Amino acid sequence: MSKNVIGGVVAIALVLVVGLVSLQLFNKDDKPDESALGGSATEVATLLKDIPQNGAVLGNPDAPVTIVEFVDFKCPVCAAASEDLVPKIIDRYVKPGDAKLELRPILLGAEANQGTSVLGADSEIGALGALAIADQNLMWNYAEVLFRNQGNENDSWLNRDLVRSVVGAVGADTAKWDTEYDGNGVVERLLANNDAATAAQYQGTPHFQVTGPGGSQNAEYTGGIEPITEAVDKVATKK
Repeated sequence: MSKNVIGGVVAIALVLVVGLVSLQLFNKDDKPDESALGGSATEVATLLKDIPQNGAVLGNPDAPVTIVEFVDFKCPVCAAASEDLVPKIIDRYVKPGDAKLELRPILLGAEANQGTSVLGADSEIGALGALAIADQNLMWNYAEVLFRNQGNENDSWLNRDLVRSVVGAVGADTAKWDTEYDGNGVVERLLANNDAATAAQYQGTPHFQVTGPGGSQNAEYTGGIEPITEAVDKVATKK
């Protein structure tokens, strides 16, 4: 690769990083509904009770199969999946220890090297907020609560006040979250997630990639668990 091409790639990456860091400081106007968030947090805590979390991973870290879910927090289909599919995956595979779930927030449209999601610039605020809470092992609580309180995909409803309130509602240390959210590490992880989604040849969100001893399979979201089951069956045993 020539130095000119390398320089161009670096320049694009720097533009994306600067844009994302700016969004970390953006949008502090709308006040969240604390009562609704609290109710959702209780509901989600029941769903995830006694299931270990380690960063972005939900379930036994030694489970032989990994089910990766790529999401955009403004995506209404992702919100639907969080309530009609994720609980089924948890009951069928995560609780018994047959598979673990890994959450990867992305910017929908990343395959086109866009600096913002096609659903709006505020999408990054939700994604960065999730990545900033990962080291407190409450990322799945955050994601499920945020999806249950999702606004209209055509509105700029995601802001720092809202995501910080979600962080507090799920019992995380908000001061620690502030430090992580304001750092560059979450930006780098978001860009890495975008790259991983592109490598997985995703066409939209949510996108599921199932990996195990027998390889890797993509699973289409249909609302039912059947595509996940088919993918798990294919990769669970080494060929």
